[in-house]
Order: sequence, then structure tokens, then C-alpha cells
Amino acid sequence: MPFFVAITASVGVLITASINNGDLGRYLENKPKNNWIGHFFGIVPMFILMLIIGILSAAATGIWDPIQALVSVIPSPIVAVAMMFFIVVAQFTTNLTINIKPPALVLVEMFDMKWGVAVIVVGFLSIITFPWLLLTSSAFNQFIAFYSAFLGPLLGILLADYYLVRKQKVNLEELYSTTVSYNWLGLGVLLGSGLIGIVFLPVSWMVSLPLSVLLYWGGHQVLPFYKKSQQPIDINQPPVN
Repeated sequence: MPFFVAITASVGVLITASINNGDLGRYLENKPKNNWIGHFFGIVPMFILMLIIGILSAAATGIWDPIQALVSVIPSPIVAVAMMFFIVVAQFTTNLTINIKPPALVLVEMFDMKWGVAVIVVGFLSIITFPWLLLTSSAFNQFIAFYSAFLGPLLGILLADYYLVRKQKVNLEELYSTTVSYNWLGLGVLLGSGLIGIVFLPVSWMVSLPLSVLLYWGGHQVLPFYKKSQQPIDINQPPVN
């Protein structure tokens, strides 16, 4: 597999988590230093460690999955069972935050479900859709490339809107307004960038994400309607009820 195609696939699965960082972090206390330190040392070293283990295990055993590679070379069944126990427990932390919380919140907001019911529905859907069949399919990388072609621009639009257009200042009253309005520029950029990403499918989000940032920011600089600046309100103020 070419290097950039592999990067597209491996990072593409994390784009959903990047998009949902707002849901994951909105309940954190406003202590940027503590949050940065906690996330950096809690995530980066583990990713680097797993990367190194994956490279070494693939070179030694020919198995790309570091977990399967480690289990295959462990001589004692007892140690192998113990390792699998810790691996299973580790899935709870990942699934409870990245894989369950975002879709459950969607069900709560859209269908007014109770939190417990929404979690059960998400768990049920995660079983009947047979994701393990997709994981072992030869089309798995193509599937990631397709959906990340559109989720990449969605992340790009969020980043461009917050950092480049609004300069990290947002109108909270507008965000919590009950009046329905659509960001047609954002929708157009999302669709256009996603389609272009599909044209370059092997590196889909690598093309569509930066393109969406450029188009969205450029649209706000050129189009008269979007050039109107909103009156910012400090982001640290509490939301309007």
C-alpha cells in the first residue's frame, strides 16, 4: 500500500472523533493549560508507542495488527488471556467516548430520547450493522476514503469558521437561537470539496480538507453577504438559555 494511501486510511477513521471534539470537550472546565497537558500526555505517547509496536511486530511476524501480532508470539496461554482482558477493557474507554457518545447525543437531540435509551439504540445498531465484516473486507480502505472525502471538508469548515473567519470569537446568542437558518456557503463547500475528494479517492480527505478551508475562507472574503461581520461575544460567557 502506498504511504499516503495508508495515511489517508489510518487518519480517516479519526476524522469523526475530530469533528465531535466539541461534544467531548464542552463539559471540561475552562483550564486550557490543564486540558492541553492531559490530552497531550494521555494520547500522543500511546499513539507513538502503538506505532512503534505495529512497525516492529509487522516486521517480525508479518501481521499488521499489533494486538494480533503480540498475542501470536506470546508463549503462555495464561499471559495471552491476561493481555486480551486488558485489551477488552481498553475498548470501553474508546467506545464510551468516541464511538457511543456522539451518535447517542444525536438521537437525544433529534428524537428527544432519554440518554440510556439512546445508548442502547446505538449499541443495537452497532451490532446489526456487522462492522467486523467491513473491517475484514478488502473494500475497508475504500470505505474510509469515501466517507472521509466528505467528513474531511466538514472538519475543515469548522476549523476555518472558528479560527479564520470568526477569529475564535462567536456570537453565542446566534448559536442558541431557535430560528432555523442555513449556511449555504458551508453546504456548498462541503459538497464541492467532497466530490473533488472522491475524484482523488486514494488520498480523498488530504485533498478535500485543505480545499474546504481555502474555499470557505475565500467565500467569506469575496461574497458580499458573508463579508458582513457579526458582533462577537466573548466565548467564555455562558450560553443563552
